[in-house]
Amino acid sequence: MAEYVRDALLAEIRRALDVVIPEQSAAMFAEIERWIPPDGALPHGPVTRRAVELLARTNRALRTAFPEEKGAELAGAMNAMAEPWAVLAETTAWCAGRPVRLLRDARFEPQPEQPGAPGVDWFLWGNDPRRSVQMANVIRQRHGALFNYPATQPLVQPDLPPGRFLVYWPDEQASDGSSQTASEGFFDLFDAPPWDTWLHYEPVHHFLVSWVPLPLVPQAAIGVARNAVDCHAWLDDIAHPDHPRHPLRLAFAPWLRTLAARPFP
Repeated sequence: MAEYVRDALLAEIRRALDVVIPEQSAAMFAEIERWIPPDGALPHGPVTRRAVELLARTNRALRTAFPEEKGAELAGAMNAMAEPWAVLAETTAWCAGRPVRLLRDARFEPQPEQPGAPGVDWFLWGNDPRRSVQMANVIRQRHGALFNYPATQPLVQPDLPPGRFLVYWPDEQASDGSSQTASEGFFDLFDAPPWDTWLHYEPVHHFLVSWVPLPLVPQAAIGVARNAVDCHAWLDDIAHPDHPRHPLRLAFAPWLRTLAARPFP
């Protein structure tokens, strides 16, 4: 896929919308801009459409307005820039106001390769391709649950609510229950955060990123502090030069670097 910088990509998107959907071009473009923020910035502002529908319509416009190869490249570039923010918005919307006991929805639970094996245990001990598939399934199932009532047409906003991002290394967990007990069940026996909060799995460096709503941060922080093997780290802490995992920030995708640079109050 060809590399596009933000301004060049947005210019091509605007051209496609003007050609294919001229009557809605200005409004749709304004919302696309919100989901593709400048480097180092967070998306923000009101929306009138669900992100997935907005991106799908814009994808079709790009493929219609441009020759097949270029249209596909532009659509891919747009998705790469916008989808992480859309997934984040859906994750925060789903988790808002839910107690820990409701953050392990059975519909989202990672499924074992062999029937009867524990789902999360299989995720932890599985290989990276399988983990990536399971992460995609969590995102897909959570999206379906969030928009399960067509009559209400719920929207998710780009604005990020108060909370904190947690990095978890499943290959380093201890399975001793210390984080589970200290966090009063926020972490499970395998030191994993609730799968409803899962946001991204990075297969190269084998870590999982999850969203911790502000009311649950103190609970999670106790579990992180009591963990004997340091298989967790706060994303914003990694941005500090004195943090032992600080070099890892160089491997973060641009949107993760933006989130890591966001200081926690």
